[in-house]
Amino acid sequence: MSRLVKDWPILSWWLLFALFSYALLSPQSPKINAALLPSTIGFWAGKGIHLFGYALFSVLIALVARRGWSQGGHWVLLLGHAMLTEWLQTWVPGRTGNPEDVVINLCGVLLGFTLVVLLFRPSRAEQPA
Repeated sequence: MSRLVKDWPILSWWLLFALFSYALLSPQSPKINAALLPSTIGFWAGKGIHLFGYALFSVLIALVARRGWSQGGHWVLLLGHAMLTEWLQTWVPGRTGNPEDVVINLCGVLLGFTLVVLLFRPSRAEQPA
């Protein structure tokens, strides 16, 4: 089996992660949001995208990364990304980075990690005696 076929899940994760990063740092994203949604809904939709986007990437780490250092490294990367993108947004025209979004991003990572622990941990019956 070729290495590309074997590694397609983690490569797909990285591709989606790059697209998500672009969307978070693009000056076009707020304009698209404003054009598609009323301002009151747009605000909450943006916060929901932050929360659930980071939760999704956190869950996907458990599904596609190899156990151990690879998973841990991806979660550390995700935590850093959650903070760094907000800081970088302060230099993007039309974007604002703000501490509340950092908290929402980190809550998303934590939500995803919590789902992983609850859904993927072995039951007591499966654990060795």
